[in-house]
Amino acid sequence: MFKKLSKLPSIVYVILIPIGIAVLIGGIILIFTLIATVEGAASLLFLVIGFIFTLVGGSDIKISQVKATTSSISVAIGIVFFALMGMAIDQTGNIIYNYPIQVLFCPANTTLSREAIVTNPLPGRTDINQDYNCVKSNAVVTSVDIGNVLLVRFIEYVILGYIFIGLGKLVNMIKRNWAVADNQTV
Repeated sequence: MFKKLSKLPSIVYVILIPIGIAVLIGGIILIFTLIATVEGAASLLFLVIGFIFTLVGGSDIKISQVKATTSSISVAIGIVFFALMGMAIDQTGNIIYNYPIQVLFCPANTTLSREAIVTNPLPGRTDINQDYNCVKSNAVVTSVDIGNVLLVRFIEYVILGYIFIGLGKLVNMIKRNWAVADNQTV
């Protein structure tokens, strides 16, 4: 296959290379815009990443061979990293992740509203800010500080990280039980 590609004239590469670069850059911009504006997109991305690490990561590691302090520190570093990335990237949240914000920071009989504010303060620069408000009858009652939103999001991702660790331990336990059962029948 690569031999056939090497026989193409240079003009084809002159056309294909810029198209490839444009598709790559356009894809990156599309993903960032999707994550910054569509509610639930980043949440789904982090759930997929968490499940991948749960199912694939650490399946061959024997925790008993690692010192308890090293293991707990590495777990803590992993969870803090996961939570910081979730907090920073998943600012839009989703209906489930945003519910605690409504309960904690919105007065009774109001609902939480989120809006992505897109501004272009300088040429070539685009800022996307999340605006969380508590509304009643389409009128803003109060605004929720983004710091409070980020704190709630961090706590949610810490909890989610521990859930993934628990699922990983469950997967490892099931794998070990299947391995023991397979060895007994052989």
